[in-house]
Amino acid sequence: MRFCVGIRMFWRHGGEGWRLTVGAIELTNACTRNFLMTGGVHGLTTHAASNAPLVPGNRPTDIDAALKAVNFDNEQEVRELHRKMSDQMGTLERFLDWAFHNGEQRKAMEAFATLALCKAADDRRQRTDLIPGSRKDALTTLAACITSTGETALVQSLDDNYAGNGFAKWLAYPDRLCMAGHVHRARVAPNDAQDAQKAVKYYGEAATLYEKADRHEQAAESSAAIADVHTRAGAYQQAVEIYSELVTVHTQAARPVHAAVLAALGDVHTLQGEHEKAASAYKQAGRPELAQKAFEAAAQAHMETAKVHAANDSVEKAADACDAAARCYLEARVPGKAAQAWDAAARLYTAIHLPEKAAHAYEKAAEVYMRAGKYELAADAYHAAAVAYKDGGLAEKASQTYAKAAQAWMAAADAYLRAGERAHERAAQAYEKAARAYVGAGPLVPAADAYVKAGQTYAGNRQPRLAAVAFGLAARGYAEAGLDEKAVKARRMAADAYVKAGQAYGGNRQHDLAADAYDTAAKTYQFMGAKDEARNAFKMAGQAYESAAAAYAANHQPDLAAEAYDKAAKAYESARQPALAKAASQRAADEYEKAADTFAKDHQHGEAAKNRIKAADSYLRLGELKKAIAAYKGGAQAYGRVAQACEKEHQYSAAAEAHEHAAEAYKRLSWYVSTPDVSRAVADAYKAAAAAYQLAGEHEPAADDYKAAADAYREIGEHEKAADADKMAAKAYWSAAADAGALGLNGLAAPAYDKAGAADTRAGEHALAAKAHEAAARAYRDAGLPEKAKDAATRAAAALVLAAANPPIENPDVIGPEATPLHRNDRSVEW
Repeated sequence: MRFCVGIRMFWRHGGEGWRLTVGAIELTNACTRNFLMTGGVHGLTTHAASNAPLVPGNRPTDIDAALKAVNFDNEQEVRELHRKMSDQMGTLERFLDWAFHNGEQRKAMEAFATLALCKAADDRRQRTDLIPGSRKDALTTLAACITSTGETALVQSLDDNYAGNGFAKWLAYPDRLCMAGHVHRARVAPNDAQDAQKAVKYYGEAATLYEKADRHEQAAESSAAIADVHTRAGAYQQAVEIYSELVTVHTQAARPVHAAVLAALGDVHTLQGEHEKAASAYKQAGRPELAQKAFEAAAQAHMETAKVHAANDSVEKAADACDAAARCYLEARVPGKAAQAWDAAARLYTAIHLPEKAAHAYEKAAEVYMRAGKYELAADAYHAAAVAYKDGGLAEKASQTYAKAAQAWMAAADAYLRAGERAHERAAQAYEKAARAYVGAGPLVPAADAYVKAGQTYAGNRQPRLAAVAFGLAARGYAEAGLDEKAVKARRMAADAYVKAGQAYGGNRQHDLAADAYDTAAKTYQFMGAKDEARNAFKMAGQAYESAAAAYAANHQPDLAAEAYDKAAKAYESARQPALAKAASQRAADEYEKAADTFAKDHQHGEAAKNRIKAADSYLRLGELKKAIAAYKGGAQAYGRVAQACEKEHQYSAAAEAHEHAAEAYKRLSWYVSTPDVSRAVADAYKAAAAAYQLAGEHEPAADDYKAAADAYREIGEHEKAADADKMAAKAYWSAAADAGALGLNGLAAPAYDKAGAADTRAGEHALAAKAHEAAARAYRDAGLPEKAKDAATRAAAALVLAAANPPIENPDVIGPEATPLHRNDRSVEW
């Protein structure tokens, strides 16, 4: 394929000054100029010189003879002639004296010799590859050192009607055009019309002639020079179009694109601020260092764009810009910044609820971190990606990404182990995180394996308790996966580790921690069926708890000492050491009593009550019933004092809770003392709790406690008090139902109405019970629960039957709907 440069050039004046516009390269075979000869390549190269007088005169010179005689197939002969022409040769030397200057005479002579030999070879249609120097470099050299007189002569040599001069005699016509282009190009500055116009004209004509002579490389160089003129003149887009067309033409013709053309295209794109296009051109030119710089500049530009979008609340555009920046940073071989940009993109996508895009960005960041060996950061990024996939409903992708996070954590752990002992704890932590990630991914066996590695690493780092926890989690994973043998082995490792932890804590006098570790070991052995190991561990736990208790007692902390002795007693019981268990229980009871007395002196009656009750439990284990009864009674009375104090401060909810604790204490006492007084104390305490709740406006717990009081009164045959309590319960349930109904919470109101009906029934107030159940039925219907409404209506009908058979007593207390408005969904009120 041939190509030539058709020049369509004009100048227009705009707001920014003069701008040069040049048409793109045209693909044609018809591109000719009126100055071309018709004699083919030979005619082109001898134009304006065939009949020109020599310089000086028309007589032949020794140069002409030598050029005609040289054998261009003989490298030695060609080089020798080039040397002689560069050293002297009379006429040529005199010509060069006035045509070129700047102290470059020797270089000028060598360059001129190269071009003269090339012309001679072209005229004879012979090879030029053995001629020293290159045509391109020679033209550049001569253009750089030409004198003003030489420039005039050069331009004159291009005139079709000029008889000839040294340039016309010894240089090919296209080479002279190209040299003239070089001269004017060197002078081009932004918005320089004259020199730019001339340079483009000369280069265009040269390119046409080179192409017609099948000298494609020189044609391309001339076209590239036109693009460079546009660049110098500030017409960047025209330069880009020409460079791009050159690339296209060469590609279509299956000819290699010169690296300099691609690099120049990259330079122009850089001047335009199109850094990614510049980077692409530099990469094709084999200039990776320039490509990296361009990609980094592109990345920085994208990040600035992201800031602008973020400031304008265009969050998705900001995230997209961060994503583009990350890709450019990666091309620029700045992976750290690439990962940070992807992380920023992911966070922005997450903020606007685009989980899949966020996940992709997190994954990209993770991949970068993995390649950089930053496994922890990679794992965190993969985990974030998995969470994003999960939020986006992509469960399978989430599972796959959790697995990647786990693998990254495993890699991190292995890296820490290679780093030495100081990094072992971090390695173990990484294994644990890997295990949790595997759990998120689904497979339990890899998770359990990772926990085993974590446990082994902790154990190797003398952290037996952490090792034990990890082994225990591994055992759970194996068990759930059905790998019973592995589960048993892991449990054994966990139990053994807990024993070692107990020993370590004991050595540091951390008796509580030691005891807990032994206790956990014992329970693990027990679960495995290892009875002997379990008993030994329980015994060690008891001993450790006693040591802890003694330390607390010595520090005047009887409540903590008592709890430790209590735990020791239970551990000894599990170890089948009854004598030791009894002694520990006795000490526990004594310390609980001391603690209760101490708290009572400080008027902390709540704490005194708690410790008194705990003392009672210890006495029961010892079989000392009298002491247990006295302690339960003392605890109940202490709770009563707490309630009284709270009521004085109008803290009615706290008072109610204290009364309930007193009731529970009296109830436990009633298990061992079967007297009406104790049961009555239970009932009275519940009634007092209910009254306190009512003062606090908490109607439903008040109703529940009234019901408990009624049940307690009924147990000792005090039916009148029971009925009164049931009536109070009914009132409280009505109040609770009304409160819920007023808020439109019919689903909560209905059960309260039903409870009110049940309380009225127990009190013998069947008519009121019927009304309560009817209210419940309406509330259930309004709540959209027709089946429950039907059941409530049935209860109402049954209550009406009972009411008919049992007329109400004279002057009943006013309760139920007569006292409380019934709220409905339509906000109407029935009295």
